Amino acid sequence: MQFPRMWHTATGLSDERVLVVGGSRATDQFLAEAEIFDPANGQTKLVAPLHAARHGHSATLLPDGRVLVVGGYNLPRQWLSDAEVYHPSTDTWTAVPPRYSHGGNHSATSMKDGRVLVVGGDIGSGVATEHVEIFDPKADAWTEARPLSSVLSEHTAQLLNDGRVLVAGGRGANNVPPAGGDAQIYDPQTNTWTATGPMVKPHQFSDSVRLPDGRVLVAGGVLPDPSTPRPSACAEIYDPASNTWTAAANLSQARFLHGLVLLPDSKVLAVGGARDWDSSWTNNSFVREIELYDPVANAWRTVGELPEPRALATATLLPDGRVWLAGGRNDTTYFADSWLIGPPAPATPAFRLLVH
Repeated sequence: MQFPRMWHTATGLSDERVLVVGGSRATDQFLAEAEIFDPANGQTKLVAPLHAARHGHSATLLPDGRVLVVGGYNLPRQWLSDAEVYHPSTDTWTAVPPRYSHGGNHSATSMKDGRVLVVGGDIGSGVATEHVEIFDPKADAWTEARPLSSVLSEHTAQLLNDGRVLVAGGRGANNVPPAGGDAQIYDPQTNTWTATGPMVKPHQFSDSVRLPDGRVLVAGGVLPDPSTPRPSACAEIYDPASNTWTAAANLSQARFLHGLVLLPDSKVLAVGGARDWDSSWTNNSFVREIELYDPVANAWRTVGELPEPRALATATLLPDGRVWLAGGRNDTTYFADSWLIGPPAPATPAFRLLVH
């Protein structure tokens, strides 16, 4: 890429390119710069920068091809309360300020009608919010949705097949699971929240994917601890038909700040992440193994290794089925490199890695 980046976003555009936004290039050096990766030629180019630098934000593709960027963190402003929309056709950004601050570690989920549900987030040091709101791209306007029953951040969210949104895991007040339940479902038709059956384990900083059969896989993250959160290898699956969570096979490696990607063959790729809490990172804290989950067999297997393991990278599925892994950091280095993770060639047991 043009810059080293960690805690940036990478969003697949409607023309098959990938928009990379923000991040940080070194400690307390935040990026407003954006660039676009073109898988046709393997190159990136700079595009118009954000109005404000940020990392830890969200970026969501809108039905009209624009991209909504919400919140994040920088210095000296700290937790951001703004939002911007990128127009690929004109290479411009437009400010679309929400009603509330969502800072970092919120979720932004594209719903079936094209609106975006933004939930919770960290808005101060140790302070999260219960506010929920919806962005309507047709009007470029925000409306308030029913708030959560308690503050929430560091969760994951997935659109269900019936149009509801599952919000799972995360941190409530005092670094414990949220008081309203460790997983809840938002129904946009009734503007209500309903708790699911309890999760098998509490999850913070996990990742999730919706499987082709409509179930949701949540894997990795950290287990809450009043002193030092503990990275986890736990995985579990939510079944909307029964409204229950069941344990899935564990990852072979505990990891958080990783990426999960649903592949065209219905398997799930887990790549990157750290096995130690970030306050104690060393050169050996980062997960090298790339794992593949088969939901039919309920099994993970290692299919390759990263030459340079890292956390806080982005993993984006490309139209040809490859995964573009970009940026990230280890304990001392912020990366500008990117990798294409490809499906195995016939009779080859490991995924192929091609560097750019």
